[in-house]
Amino acid sequence: MPKLKSASVQDLKRLLDLYPVSSLREHWPDIKGTKEEICLTVAGKRNIGEITQFLDDYFSCCKQHVYIYSHETRLSSLVPIVLRDGELLVTCPHSSIHST
Repeated sequence: MPKLKSASVQDLKRLLDLYPVSSLREHWPDIKGTKEEICLTVAGKRNIGEITQFLDDYFSCCKQHVYIYSHETRLSSLVPIVLRDGELLVTCPHSSIHST
């Protein structure tokens, strides 16, 4: 079963909380309130298709960052060979790098 479909409302809320409130309000302009209230309302509706679309559209706004402090001198790619406990949600047609 896909991870988002089996996620609790609190898990979905925490996922949405990674994004700025401006992105949430832009995608869901009809939902008013604080960031926490918007996240809870969206998560409570459990519209996984809409949430997945939001995650895809606003991925660049996510507050999760990867920092590389050093690497091997022969590093040819930053794409991991194996992703543990991940799930491919959407394939980006513009890139050879995929997010899970």
